[in-house]
Order: sequence, then C-alpha cells, then structure tokens
Amino acid sequence: MVMAVVAKEDQNANCTSENYSSELLKKGEAGDVKAQLALWHCYSSGRHGVDQDQKEALKWLTKAADQGDPVGQFNLGWNYAKGVGVTKDEKQAVVLFSKAAEQGSGLAQGSLAICYAKGAGVIQDDKKAIEWFTKGAVKYFSKQAEAGDAKSQATLGLFYAYGIGVEKNEKRAIELLMNAAKQVMPTAF
Repeated sequence: MVMAVVAKEDQNANCTSENYSSELLKKGEAGDVKAQLALWHCYSSGRHGVDQDQKEALKWLTKAADQGDPVGQFNLGWNYAKGVGVTKDEKQAVVLFSKAAEQGSGLAQGSLAICYAKGAGVIQDDKKAIEWFTKGAVKYFSKQAEAGDAKSQATLGLFYAYGIGVEKNEKRAIELLMNAAKQVMPTAF
C-alpha cells in the first residue's frame, strides 16, 4: 500500500546545517547524534560542502536512529515507508514511527496514525489511528498555542474543555480560550 500522505520532516527544522568538516565527521564517528544528523543533511541535500550521496546520507541517518534519536527514527521510517535508499518495508516504517512517536515526535505520531488508518504495515485499527492522531494534534496545537497562535489556543482550549487527548481541565481551557478571545478569535467565544 502506498503511504503517500506520510510527511517527510523538513531536514532543516531539526538538525543543524553545518558545513561538512573533518571535525564534524569526527564527532559523527564518535557517536554525536547532532553531528550524525548534520552529516545526513549534508549528504542528502548535497549542500554544505559535499556532493549529494544518498547511500552516505542513509548511513548517518541510521546511526542516529540506532541511538534512539526520534528525528533519526522518524526520517528513517519515512525512508522505509517510501522505499528511499532502502527496500520499501511498511512494517519497519511502523516500528521506527512507533519508537519516535513514543518519544513525542508529532510527525511520527501523525504518520503512525495514518499507518493504522490505512492498515499500512499494521492491521488496520481506527481506534489506534484516532489515538495517535489526537496525540499528534495535541502536540501540534500546544506548540502553536505557546507561540501565541489564537486559532491553536482556541482549539487546544476546546481539547481541555472536553478532555480530547488530554485530561479534562476547565481552568486551562478557560485560560486558553480567553487568550484566543483577546485576539478576537470567533471560535473562542
């Protein structure tokens, strides 16, 4: 089954865009996850001082994922879901998405939800799909609400008011809805 809706994480969002250097290589070889992700980015993009080399990129991504890094796990899962640089394996994608999702990766949570909704790599399960979608949504709206986004504050406020994906908390709900209302967000009223 094609997992066309699994989103690939923006490589620049969660790893440094350092230029390739012997120092960066030494750090990566010594097990520094941030350096491994930077090397992955360098080789996968073909920027920052090296030619594009997907095999080398996959090597560094795998090293980061093997150390339990959720960005590495999610992106390696994406490669397995799509068959990029590896033989397509939806079950392995689910394993990696699960590991990253358990660590709080919103993209992994959403991707895992899609897997359960479509039965891609797992037995189709609407209940688990909704559970993972909700976890991903709570994480997303929480991050946006903290940044002051009124629509996210209103949405998260409703989540707290009704106990959707979070423990019901009327005080927190009112706080979020009031913040959204101050920004003239109609759904907050």
